[in-house]
Amino acid sequence: MNAGLGLIARRALLFACAITLLAGLAQAQQYTITDLGLMSGNAVNDLGEVVGGGYPPNPNHAFLWIKGKAPQDLGTLPGTPPGGQYSSAVGINHNGEITGVSGLPTNGYPQPYFKPSPSQPMENIGLVPNYGNSHAIYGNAYAINNLGDIVGSNIWNYGDEVGFFWSKATGVKQLYHPRGGRNARATSINDVGQIVGYCQVPDSASPGTLVWRACLWAFHTSIPHSIGTLPHETTASMANAINHGGEIVGWSSNPNTSHAFLWSAQTGMTDLGVLDTNGFSNALAINSSGEVVGVVGVVGNNPNYRAFVWTKAAGMKDLNHLIPSGTGWALQFADSINTSGQIVGFGLLHGQYHGYLLTPR
Repeated sequence: MNAGLGLIARRALLFACAITLLAGLAQAQQYTITDLGLMSGNAVNDLGEVVGGGYPPNPNHAFLWIKGKAPQDLGTLPGTPPGGQYSSAVGINHNGEITGVSGLPTNGYPQPYFKPSPSQPMENIGLVPNYGNSHAIYGNAYAINNLGDIVGSNIWNYGDEVGFFWSKATGVKQLYHPRGGRNARATSINDVGQIVGYCQVPDSASPGTLVWRACLWAFHTSIPHSIGTLPHETTASMANAINHGGEIVGWSSNPNTSHAFLWSAQTGMTDLGVLDTNGFSNALAINSSGEVVGVVGVVGNNPNYRAFVWTKAAGMKDLNHLIPSGTGWALQFADSINTSGQIVGFGLLHGQYHGYLLTPR
């Protein structure tokens, strides 16, 4: 090769390396990050509005964050002494309707609420009706869909847990247990009315024994069925979220670890994997495009939590590698993702807990 050709070849190689480096940098900075302040990022709707709960020294109250505005304290159930009891917001739909829990003024027990808009007071949606000598003593709301339907769970006076469904038309209704089962919790509902969570079901391998399984209710009047476990994670499973296409995410465990899963009626349960050898993962949310977010960590006395995003194209990625470097953030949990791919969660900012919003670049 002559000198001229050698120079051209070297320049071509340097150009290719530069392109590769720039591509790598672009991949490492796929999201911009917004500090939500001293609040957790629990849920984000398709307008980019975020709800969560306050961290000290903020009040232990539900908060709403909207771009360009100061975080709004959503208060507590009426009658609660200002700043005395607590509240948290766990869901917001595209109409700005919010759900969560707030402590009762009388005993401090958490009660699920519906908040029609940020400017209107919380409405106590109540607990499931008494059954014989059994009565619910407190409850938790976990999700709201775009129709304003809410799901969650109540705790009976003897300790069992029951799932509930609430709508403006029906009020609060207890969800059915699976046949032969017992405890149940509803964690997510889509706009079709499908509900997921977990419940105790009879163990086919050990008659008379109940095991925890991720469950699907086709509608709020349906009997749920188990969607199973991952092949090597058969001790227990739980469903955390369902999207409008009926795809479900959660975790499946064995005695040593747990793995995040994605389930659909067409493919069954798929293992989303982990980022560390002997690590664990938990999928917490999924959007309509099938993008999944959650948390990974290393098993031990002091787990090292890291937020992740998973896509069919790229697999599981540590979100800490997808934001600009040198921000001082350690993203620990990714709790929600909207249609446009915005992600909210919480982590450490210079060692202090803050909520965050990630926006695709």
